[in-house]
Amino acid sequence: MPRKQQAQFPLIAPNDLGTPHLTHTFLGTKSKYCTAGFVTFVNKGGITHERDWLVGMLVVSRATRKLTAEPSNFRCVMNKKVREVVTANGGAIVGEEYFPLDHTDYRKTIDKITSSGAEVVFNTIVPPGLTPFLEQLYNSGFSKRGGHLVCTYFDENMLNMVPAAHVEGLYSCLDYYQSVSDPFSKKLLDQYDKLYPGNAKFTAGSACSGLYRGLKFWEAAVKEAGSLEQEDVIKALDHAKIAEGPGGPAEMVPGQHHVRMNMYIAQANIGNFKIIKSLGAIDPNEDTVLRRDSAA
Repeated sequence: MPRKQQAQFPLIAPNDLGTPHLTHTFLGTKSKYCTAGFVTFVNKGGITHERDWLVGMLVVSRATRKLTAEPSNFRCVMNKKVREVVTANGGAIVGEEYFPLDHTDYRKTIDKITSSGAEVVFNTIVPPGLTPFLEQLYNSGFSKRGGHLVCTYFDENMLNMVPAAHVEGLYSCLDYYQSVSDPFSKKLLDQYDKLYPGNAKFTAGSACSGLYRGLKFWEAAVKEAGSLEQEDVIKALDHAKIAEGPGGPAEMVPGQHHVRMNMYIAQANIGNFKIIKSLGAIDPNEDTVLRRDSAA
C-alpha cells in the first residue's frame, strides 16, 4: 500500500469517549465509558411495576448523548439524567457518591445505602474499584433485602470477574449479549469461541462489538468508494450500512457519524445474562458533525 494512503484512514472508534464531532471521526457503538465512577441510591417511591420502572430508567439514562469532550464529565451528566428519570417516575434520589479509579474502601457508602433504605443502586464504578464495591454491597445484605443493582456497561466478561452471587439480578443495557438470538450473532460467537477458547469472551464490553462493527463499516465504505483516499471513504462512511453484525444490522446516521443499532436490556442470572427486553434500533440523536474547515 502506498505510504500516502497509509496515513489517510479516518478514525473509526468502537466507543464514544467524548471525542469531538469532527468529519474524520466515526463511532461504532452507542456506549459511553467514564474514567471513574459514581453510585446513586434510589427509593422507588412505592412503585409497583418494578421491572417497567427499572427498564425505563435504563433506557433513558443509557440514551444520554449530549456530553462534552471531557470523558470524566460523563458520570456527572449520567447522574443528572438518572435523577431526571427517577423523579419523573415517582422515585427519589436518597444519596450519591463519586470515587476515583483506585478507591477500594466503600464502608461509609454502604452504610449510607443501608441506612437510607435505598431500593436501587445505579453504579458506574469501573475496575479496579468495582470488585470491592460489589463484594461489600453484597456482604451488606442489599440483594437479600430485595435491592436492585443497575450497571449499564456490565457484560459477560465482567460477570467472570466476580462471584455470580455478587451480581445476581443486576440489570445492564448494551448493544449485544451472547444470548442474542439472531443467526449471525450466534454464528459469530461460535466462530470466536473456536478460534479463541478461554475466559476472554466476545462481548459488548471492552469495545469488542463496536470494534467489529467499526471495521465492517470501514470495509463497506472502501468497497463503495473504490478507493482508500480519506475523503472518499469518509463520504461513503456517512451513510454506510451493514446487514449483519453482533446484535443485528446497523447503519451510520447521515451527518451524525454515529450508529443506529439495536439495544438490549439484560439481567444477570446464575452467571449469565438473560435478555429481558429487546429495544429495537435506537437512534443516536447526535448533533451534525463539524466539517474540517469549520472545526479548524
